[in-house]
Amino acid sequence: MFGYFLVIFLAASSVLTGRVTDMRGKPIPDAIVRIETDDRRTMEVLSDSRGAYRIEANGRFRLEIRHEGYRTVRSSDALIPNGGADDIYQADVSLLPGDPNDIETVDLRLEEVADGQNREEASVREALPKSDRLFGLRGGVNVTGIREGSGQQWFAASGSVFTSSSMSTTVAETSDFSAELGDPSVHNDALPAGDAVFHGNFHYFHRNDLFNAKNFFDPSDTPIPPFKYHFFGGDSGGVVHDGTYFYAQYWGLRIRQSITRAATVPDPRLLTGDFSSIPDSIVDPDTGFPFSGNRIPVNRISQGGLRLARLYPRPNVPGAAIQNYRAVGQLETGADAFGFRFDHRLASADEAFVEYQFSRDTTDDPFNLLSGITNLPSYGVRDALSMHTFRLHNTHVLSPMLIHQARLSVGYLTQPRTILRSDTGALPAILMTGYSNIGHATNLPQERRNRSFEVLNDISWQHSSSDTKFGSVIRYFPFHASLDLYSRGQYQFTGVIFSGNPLANLLLGLPTNALRLTGNTARSFRTWATSLYVQHNWRPYPRLSLNLGLRYDYQTPFRERDNLVSNFDEAPGQLETSPPSLYGADRNNFGPRAAIAWRPFGNIVARGGYGIFYDTLAVGDSLFLLGLNPPYVRFEVKNNGPVLPQFDLATAFQDSPLGVQPSIFST
Repeated sequence: MFGYFLVIFLAASSVLTGRVTDMRGKPIPDAIVRIETDDRRTMEVLSDSRGAYRIEANGRFRLEIRHEGYRTVRSSDALIPNGGADDIYQADVSLLPGDPNDIETVDLRLEEVADGQNREEASVREALPKSDRLFGLRGGVNVTGIREGSGQQWFAASGSVFTSSSMSTTVAETSDFSAELGDPSVHNDALPAGDAVFHGNFHYFHRNDLFNAKNFFDPSDTPIPPFKYHFFGGDSGGVVHDGTYFYAQYWGLRIRQSITRAATVPDPRLLTGDFSSIPDSIVDPDTGFPFSGNRIPVNRISQGGLRLARLYPRPNVPGAAIQNYRAVGQLETGADAFGFRFDHRLASADEAFVEYQFSRDTTDDPFNLLSGITNLPSYGVRDALSMHTFRLHNTHVLSPMLIHQARLSVGYLTQPRTILRSDTGALPAILMTGYSNIGHATNLPQERRNRSFEVLNDISWQHSSSDTKFGSVIRYFPFHASLDLYSRGQYQFTGVIFSGNPLANLLLGLPTNALRLTGNTARSFRTWATSLYVQHNWRPYPRLSLNLGLRYDYQTPFRERDNLVSNFDEAPGQLETSPPSLYGADRNNFGPRAAIAWRPFGNIVARGGYGIFYDTLAVGDSLFLLGLNPPYVRFEVKNNGPVLPQFDLATAFQDSPLGVQPSIFST
C-alpha cells in the first residue's frame, strides 16, 4: 500500500469536500475528482482555483483524483452513512509528480466532526494583499518559524509584502515546535507556481483623510492634515509550453502621511541677545557679573552660535510658554516590488523552479521618528531599503515513499540611512536644556549591506500513518555596516555654568560639553551557520497525533574581515586588538521538540508542545560596536568650565589635554 495519509473529517453531510494540493501544499486546480459507487454510478467534478472540490457521496464509494503531471490516487472502498441533507465529509489529498497512469491505492480514514466547516472564499478584506496590514490582522503570527520574542523577526519580515497569491504557498503549521523550523531561512516566501490555465488579477486599495480625526496636537482652527494611501499591483501566471509554467507579480505602495509634533522654541527677542524680558540675570562669563540690562553685546555674540540659534522658528501657538510651536511634516513612503518564477518538469519524477524577487522601500521621514533628537522639522532621514533574492529549487521523487528536495537561495540587502536634504545642510547635534534640540541625529549617515547564501537538503519518508523528514541547512552570512556616529559632533548647552541660561550660552558659543568620533567606522563581519534536524509525525489514532523531533544548530563566531575590532580583556587587564574570534564557539545547541494534538469530540482540540530554540546572533546587537573602539576610532569627550570657559564652538576639538578617549562600547 502506498504511503499517502488522507484524513476525512466527518462533520454532518452526505457531501464530500476537500482540497487537492501538491506535495508542497500548493493548490492544484482542474484536478479530476471522481467517485464511483457500488452500483456503478459515477460522479465527477473539477477542483477550483484553490484546489477545492465538492461532490455528493452517499453509501459505499471509491475516490479517484487525477491530474496531468501527477500520479493518480485511488482509494479503497470507503463508506459514508446515509445521513441528513446537511452532513458533510472533508478529504484533503496531496498528489506526487509522475505519470497519471501510475495509480497508487490508499485507505481512507473517517473521522467524525460535530459541525461541518466547508472552506469559503476569503473576504475582500482577507484576500487583498497584506502589505503593512499583515501583522495587524492576526495575533501570534510567526515568520519562517521564528518566535514572536526573537530578535530575528526583523530579518524575516523586513521589506516583506504578502499578496493573496504568494500567501497561497504558505502552509499553516498546526503541529507545535517542529524541528524543521526555527531559523531565518530565506526560501519560505517563494512565489506560487504558474498553472496550466492563464490567469491574473489586479488590485488597488486607497485610503485618505476624509474620515480621519485630528491629531491631539493639531490646532483646532486648521483643517485635518492630508493623508493619502495607494496600494496597487497585479500578478499573472500560466503555461509557457508543455511542462513549463511561469508566474509574475508586481505591487506598489505610495503613502503621504502628515505628522504633527509639538516643540518648544525661544521668543524671537531672545535670539538677538535681549534677555530683558526674563527675571533671571544673564551673567558675563568673563567677569562673573550680569550683562547690563540683561542684554548680550553684539560683539560678544558668537557667529557660529547665532547661526544655530536662528534655526529656531517663530512660535505659532499664542500664549503658550512651552510646546509653543506646532510642526507638521509629511512622511512619504514609496515602495515597489516585482518577482517572477519559472517551473519546469524535467522528468516524470523530477521538477524544478527558478525564481527572482526584488523590492525597494524608500521612506522620507521629516522628524526621524526612529532616532531623531528633536520635534522640529528639517532634520529628517531618508531610509532606502532594497532586497534581491534568487532561488533555485529541485524536487525529485526517489520512490513512492521517498521525496528529496534541494534548494539554493541567495539574498542581497542594502539599507542606507542618510540625512534628508533640507536648507540647513548636515548639522551637529545641539542639545538644549529647556528648549527643543537642534540638528540631525548623531547616528547618520549609516548603511548596512547583508548577503546570504543558503543550501538546503531534506528527505521526506512517507509511512501509512506517519511521516519522517531529515534535513540539513548550510548558510554563509557576510555583513557590512558603517555608522558615522557623532562624526559631526554633539554640543550640549545647559544653564548650570557660565551665563546661567542655555540659550545665552549658545549665543556666546560656550557649550557645557562636546564630543565627537573620528576614524573609519566601516566594518565587515562574517559567519557560517549550519542546522541538522529530524522530525517524525505520527497519527496512531484518527483523533490523536504526536510530533517528535530533534534539531541541532551551530553558528561560527563572527569575525571581522580585516580584524578591526578591539575590547578590554579583564584577564590581563589591557586592551586586546584584532582578536581572531570575538567570543567562544557554542557547539551544544541541541533542541528537542515534542507536540501532541487530541480531538476528544466535535470541534474541541487540545494541543501541547515543548521545544528548545537557539537564536542566531545578529551583528547589530553589540558586535558591530566593538569596531568603534580605540585604536581604530578616536572618541573625544570634552567638559567645559567649570568657572571660566576652556573652549568654544570653534575651538572645542583642537588638541587639548581635556579630551579623553574612553572605550564606551566595551561589552
